[in-house]
Amino acid sequence: MPEQQKVMYAPFIDGLRALAVLAVLFYHVDAAWMPGGFVGVDAFFVISGFVVSLSASQYVDGTWLNFVSIFYARRLARITPALVVSLAAAFIATTLFIPASTLSTANLDTGLASFFGLSNFALVRAGRDYFSPNAEFNMFTHTWSLAIEEQFYLCLPLLFFPWGRGRKKLSILLFALAAAATLALAWKIGARDPSQAFYMLWTRFWELAAGVLLFQVMSLRGHSFAAPSPPSRPLRWLAALSLLAFGLAAATASQGKAPYPACLLPVTASLGLLGSLHGRPGGLADRFLTARPLRFLGRISYSLYLWHWPVIVLFRWTGGIDSPQSRLTAVGLSLVFAWLSYRFVESPVLRLRRRVHRGYVLVGGLALLGLGFWGADTLAGHQIGLSLSRVMRNGTDWYLFDGFLRDPAGQEVVAATPLDAAGCVFTRFSRTGTPPREPFPHALYVMGDSHAIHYTLLLKHFVFDHGGEAYLYAQGGCPVFDLFQKDAGPDDPCHACRAAWLRDVLERARPGDVLFLPSLRLLPMVTQWSRVATPEEVIAGLSSPAATRGRQAAVAETAVLLEAFTKRGVRVVFEAPPPVFETVPFRCADWFNRQNPICRAGDTMDRGLMEALRRPVLEAMAALAATVPGVSVWDPLPALCPTGPCRTNAEGRPLYFDGDHYTGYANKVLLPSFERHVMDGLTVVAK
Repeated sequence: MPEQQKVMYAPFIDGLRALAVLAVLFYHVDAAWMPGGFVGVDAFFVISGFVVSLSASQYVDGTWLNFVSIFYARRLARITPALVVSLAAAFIATTLFIPASTLSTANLDTGLASFFGLSNFALVRAGRDYFSPNAEFNMFTHTWSLAIEEQFYLCLPLLFFPWGRGRKKLSILLFALAAAATLALAWKIGARDPSQAFYMLWTRFWELAAGVLLFQVMSLRGHSFAAPSPPSRPLRWLAALSLLAFGLAAATASQGKAPYPACLLPVTASLGLLGSLHGRPGGLADRFLTARPLRFLGRISYSLYLWHWPVIVLFRWTGGIDSPQSRLTAVGLSLVFAWLSYRFVESPVLRLRRRVHRGYVLVGGLALLGLGFWGADTLAGHQIGLSLSRVMRNGTDWYLFDGFLRDPAGQEVVAATPLDAAGCVFTRFSRTGTPPREPFPHALYVMGDSHAIHYTLLLKHFVFDHGGEAYLYAQGGCPVFDLFQKDAGPDDPCHACRAAWLRDVLERARPGDVLFLPSLRLLPMVTQWSRVATPEEVIAGLSSPAATRGRQAAVAETAVLLEAFTKRGVRVVFEAPPPVFETVPFRCADWFNRQNPICRAGDTMDRGLMEALRRPVLEAMAALAATVPGVSVWDPLPALCPTGPCRTNAEGRPLYFDGDHYTGYANKVLLPSFERHVMDGLTVVAK
């Protein structure tokens, strides 16, 4: 169908887009540059609602089929090509440079979901809060806002079509009701589920709808979108105040109040600028927003949005983005890639769209999304073979799997069976196939946090060598008898599962069985994403009077609880604190990441300093073993660090994945020492 008269070009909108994308860019490069820069997304939502409704109004008076086909053809041509190209580049970079880890668990799923506008769902499902480190290391986190826009576009035709059929007030009413409802949800959900409130359409719809409603109200009031309007001094003042308000929001918005109420000021400011400047050039705000550099940035803003985040994340995973030089380089590369995308992808496709029937555009856009998804999924499936990372290429050293524990048909020779205790999952390992070389006629129970999980390969080898059964009760962040402080009771989120697991062991355990309790029991010096403490700070923290009193209380409580096991003949084995480090080995294993600031501490730790770190906890364990017969301490230090300074590797093979979690190779190094401790204890019990 022929379209109606074109709306006029409004240069200030490009300037406003530029401000929004610069706020986001500066915030992502370094939050200190623009502490509230994340509100640029709120401005983008308002701009998108306003511009897309203005565009849709040109062809909304035809049939439903024509309206929908034109609308989605234009959206696909606008969004899809540049998106698929940027996602393809991000998948290639992810495949080559980013190893699998807790820090990158959700990355590929988020990327695949982003092809179909569902990355916000993937982020919420994975528990990746926008302000968390995990989100900062995900090359596809930024696509959540585009996903919201795409989901909004599914709703817009239904609510906007009445506008072109002469039922304009009905359309306004529909948008107003939906906006009010979703604003209420943003307020309600934000208090109890910030991640969902930040990422989902049902808490963000009102921001896009605000832009639509602004267009509709202006149109009903007789504003012309095709010709200039008379100048207005009050509106110029409103524009200037709105510009200042947006700057204030970008400089001061608080993460703890995002999205609501932090979004209110940038949304209001964006509405003020759009409503006061459209068709009315002149004034300070208009002159500022229509300056040539801002107009240029506004034109490439979509591509800059797509490219800046993968560039920044790649810097984080490789050489780092902590120095002024690296940050400026990241900004420069983002601008270069954005211009290339705009010049060679966006612009040619938009020109082509005007000459091609919308049916071909629809089919081509959907086909491109499908092809992009297939290519990305194929890359993800071949990451091990394609990766440049030593961590991925030498997976049996770094990760908790071992081809030796499979038969010629590729089946595991140690079966892992998930079980349940009052809704808390745990795993039973049992041997299949030929008899073990040295039978262990008892059960081995292992309970703890992520450090217990990192003994999985050792447990499988133990069961393969000795038969019997091993049970792993573990959840990240939930230590068992950590000897730091008394159990906080029901207020502790780990309390319910910890109690259920202990009850399960008591019901299963028989005399001679072993309860192994691994845990860090030291203050960490580094996470997978940043350093958090020096060795001296850890020693001071463990040696403080408050920490000493906490350990004494914890030891007394633990002694009482463990007697329930030892009186049944269960042997309790504590893991002595293993070596810990200030670096993250899996992020420092390759030529492209060894210069990252996370690697500066090096891969060694002075043995005397290591002993000083361990001493307070070892004393607490010794007191516990002296108090409760049947409690012993197994020390992994001699196997991991036999002489001299302790290292994160042994003869070039990794012992540590991060600062305090073992690798698969470390499990094999520790196995003989652990077997001796357990089997020697069996001899003592037999006597």
